[in-house]
Amino acid sequence: MITKCNLGKSKRKIAIILPKECGENPGYGFLNRTLYGTRDAASSWELEVRETLESFGMTAGSSCPCLYSDRSRDIALLVHGDDIIFCGAPEHFSALSARLKDEWNLSVKGTIGPLGDSRSLRVLGRLLSFQGDAYEVEADPRHAELLCRLVTKKVSSPGEKVDLVLEDETPLDENGISDYRSLVMRAAYLGLDRPDICFSVVRCARAMCNPTQQDMIRLMRIARYLKEKPRIVQRFKFQALPTVLTVECDSDFAGCQRTRKSTSGFVAMLGAHNISAVSKTQSVIALSSGEAEFYSVGGAVMRALGLRSNLSDLGVDVRIILYTDSTAAKGTAFRKGLGKAKHIDTVYSWLQDIFKDKEVELHKVDGEKNRSDLLTKYLAGPKIAQLLKSMGYSARDGRHELALTAAD
Repeated sequence: MITKCNLGKSKRKIAIILPKECGENPGYGFLNRTLYGTRDAASSWELEVRETLESFGMTAGSSCPCLYSDRSRDIALLVHGDDIIFCGAPEHFSALSARLKDEWNLSVKGTIGPLGDSRSLRVLGRLLSFQGDAYEVEADPRHAELLCRLVTKKVSSPGEKVDLVLEDETPLDENGISDYRSLVMRAAYLGLDRPDICFSVVRCARAMCNPTQQDMIRLMRIARYLKEKPRIVQRFKFQALPTVLTVECDSDFAGCQRTRKSTSGFVAMLGAHNISAVSKTQSVIALSSGEAEFYSVGGAVMRALGLRSNLSDLGVDVRIILYTDSTAAKGTAFRKGLGKAKHIDTVYSWLQDIFKDKEVELHKVDGEKNRSDLLTKYLAGPKIAQLLKSMGYSARDGRHELALTAAD
């Protein structure tokens, strides 16, 4: 991993008042490089990164300009602001480091892997470890720790369905609203690495505008679950490079009792490794479970095509196989036209062409084995553990050696 602290070359003539360190009457100076806050700072830095990496033989991604690869040398990297994450052989890493040191003020945080100089690294807020036969990734534990401080009891699941008539609709006060929004966003950030809480977080996020006491109860339920399972680790064992991106999707018809909107779940597996898990409230109100499942298929196809493009940018070519547990959605996808479902927006008819042209394969999966079920509804603890295990996640005790403690 490489970190640098530079800014791109200024493309405009910008004058600034020089700081007092330059003398009694420092006057003004023109920028050779952009400053944070100027309008062209981000675009100038992106251009400089692109020019520097392309001079090293890297090719910028077509779908994502933050991804670069060189298939001939089997190397790839991700640019995230002023951080670069590199994947490839040590000799290529050394060559790239030397090249970048000529261009920027550069610091190398370390290398990890069979020939790396570190066993663990902090990478973009996450904790990455190499265990000899696998890599392991987990979320920054401080988010879970701060949420756990709010509760004393533990529960085995992050949420439970409550009848609408039993919900406490008392609005939160001004301070309560501010705290609620802050805590939900902390849980949402944690949910990027924790599929087990994704749906519960989405349910809380629906109330960000006008949260009630019941919404705070839902949030505290997540906190109690995190107290029971504060640490979930994802394990990436060595495997042959897959040629198939396996996608599973599901929906919970009219799961929101208030709006009657359904929820879509999406899980993408590259071999035995989960690379994306998403829970999303459908924007369209479905009139049947089959329609809700069809919308989830549509969302899954769009996300899968995007992931395939990202993988291609990294030098990995895959085909897509999509699984759904809905016979109705599968039937609608394979027919021509909408049939009796006239109310379905015709924009979704492009899905039928996708499957007809075999750009994406669609198959049926047993509902009990559908991993995306975890992203659509509240499940019991044992079922959550089962689905997490099938996605490569497991609960752990203790703390990571690089874990930081949340401030009081």
